[in-house]
Amino acid sequence: STNTMQSSAADLSRRSFALAEQNLNAAFEHAQRLVRAKDPAEAMRLQAEFVQSQFQAMQAQMREFGGVMQQAAGQAARTAQD
Repeated sequence: STNTMQSSAADLSRRSFALAEQNLNAAFEHAQRLVRAKDPAEAMRLQAEFVQSQFQAMQAQMREFGGVMQQAAGQAARTAQD
């Protein structure tokens, strides 16, 4: 049970860092696009697209974390029963 929890926590931690890196890269790329915007209208469009894409990414990330947590809880419960 303890090993299962530690393994799940380590997996979750690794995935968290990977997702944080993806989010930082997306923000950096967005900043580069904003700097190259030709006018305020293009900058506003880029900002709206970025916010929408990040919102979708965050939803997917939360679904993934929820699944990982459910899986870890299920494994811990099975191990405790044994």
